[in-house]
Amino acid sequence: MKKNTINFWVDIIIFIDLMVVIFTGILIHRFPYEIKGGTLLGFPRFEWGDLHWVLALFLIFLILLHLVFHWTWARGSFNKYLGIGPKMLSIIVTVIVLFFCMVAPLYLTKDFPDRKVLRDTYRASYSLKFEKDEVTQEKQRRD
Repeated sequence: MKKNTINFWVDIIIFIDLMVVIFTGILIHRFPYEIKGGTLLGFPRFEWGDLHWVLALFLIFLILLHLVFHWTWARGSFNKYLGIGPKMLSIIVTVIVLFFCMVAPLYLTKDFPDRKVLRDTYRASYSLKFEKDEVTQEKQRRD
């Protein structure tokens, strides 16, 4: 396959993934946490959050792949406009990637509760609500 064809498909997939990440982000933002038993298109809020997270990681991978495919252009542009050589550009990109992929999430999420505890709490409250609704419906049928 030609390099231009691969670039085209990578860019199309990046666009589609970005649109889905935006959609799920807005969905999560507008999906009230208080609706414990609610689902949208058959998925509860935490499942949409998991999908959003996986798609965001995939988007980061695709953007890095895009950068690899356009490395020659990036190297020439940085050298032309900023006077940065290829070795320094490689160091800068590596530091930025390491910071944002490893250090920033650890620092930003240090005060968050454990996600498994939250998910288990959510699922437990969802199942309790479901059981309460079944009991209520059963009582209504008897009466």
